[in-house]
Amino acid sequence: MSALAERFWAEAPEPVRALRAREPGFAAALALLAEHSQFLAEALLESPELALWLAQARRAPLRARDEWAVDLAAFTADLPPDARADALGRFRRRELLRIAARDLAGEAPLAETTQELAHLADAVLQQCYVWVWSDLAQRYGIPQGEAGAGAGLAVMALGKLGGEELNYSSDIDLMFLYAAEGETAGGGRSIANREFFIRLAQGICALAGGEAGGPAYRVDLRLRPGGREGDLALSLPAAIRYYLREAREWELQMLIRARVSAGAAALGERLLEAATVRVYPAAPDAAALAQ
Repeated sequence: MSALAERFWAEAPEPVRALRAREPGFAAALALLAEHSQFLAEALLESPELALWLAQARRAPLRARDEWAVDLAAFTADLPPDARADALGRFRRRELLRIAARDLAGEAPLAETTQELAHLADAVLQQCYVWVWSDLAQRYGIPQGEAGAGAGLAVMALGKLGGEELNYSSDIDLMFLYAAEGETAGGGRSIANREFFIRLAQGICALAGGEAGGPAYRVDLRLRPGGREGDLALSLPAAIRYYLREAREWELQMLIRARVSAGAAALGERLLEAATVRVYPAAPDAAALAQ
């Protein structure tokens, strides 16, 4: 048994030690967690009551993608703003314990494990989206598109997150896409949609990326149009123009695994549909193949 596992059992409260006596197999599973992940072992040391939750939760069936966002919304309901980031981190650590316990015990195939890790990240991004949008809307109002219709933002998942192939230490590759140019309305001060959505993207990255005390995913924005130099949030018309006229081969290949992780799903689907003609051309491009 590892030193961290021994310390956990020495410091665990009585209900957890009783569980060890009743379920030696589960005790072995906790020891395996501690041996394979110092991060998760320290999470158990910090919150030993998680062992009681894990004893039941690891037997739960695989959740549908939409259920993750519902569970996280319930977990973080009615929290003051200064408690949000900590709650996101606690939820992520709790779910990583469950995913890793099933993974190490051989109870979940690899594809299921990577899918659950991706859906956990989706849920975190969606909750960040909801909170940051609400805060910005109170200050600046709602972004308006054509004919006064509301304009939304799609958080596009790229790379391993887009392919639902995330591992425990993967970066999350993101692109932010908003519906249309215009201005906000209904708040204390009107600003351009572009500014609103850039602030929204910045807030999501800061909270999910740990800059605001959140879960500390490593957010990678280099795959978006323009990479580090491009606008953090891009309008749908501008994104469509880019992928139809300027995108390089690897950028088009990247869209094969792209999907909407959070926010306005229909908006992201419009981009993927518009780019299909170049991602899956009717005939091969001889020059591109030669290159």
